[in-house]
Amino acid sequence: MAMLILASKSKTRQALLRQAGLSFTSTPATVDERALETEALNSGADARDIASLLAIAKARAVARQNPGALVIGADQTLALGSELLHKPRDRDDAIAQARPPRGQDPSPACRHSPCAR
Repeated sequence: MAMLILASKSKTRQALLRQAGLSFTSTPATVDERALETEALNSGADARDIASLLAIAKARAVARQNPGALVIGADQTLALGSELLHKPRDRDDAIAQARPPRGQDPSPACRHSPCAR
């Protein structure tokens, strides 16, 4: 049976897999998310496209180091209109992101991509 690896350090994603009764290890992927995001935006990608791109890139990065393993990559991207929101740098940034301008609701885009070998 192939080893299952979660390409993430997310405690929430780890808890979801544990609650599903899966045996896995967690190995965070080393990818330049902002560089991939910028390239994708320049090509016309939206938040959903970027979430998929990043999930696949993370899975592939970890899979290259673990031949034969089944790797799950995941990403979520939050968009406010055409602006992508990232993890807040500090408390003030978190407050600003939590209070979007009137009439604008953030739209989450979540993607999970398994990648074998």
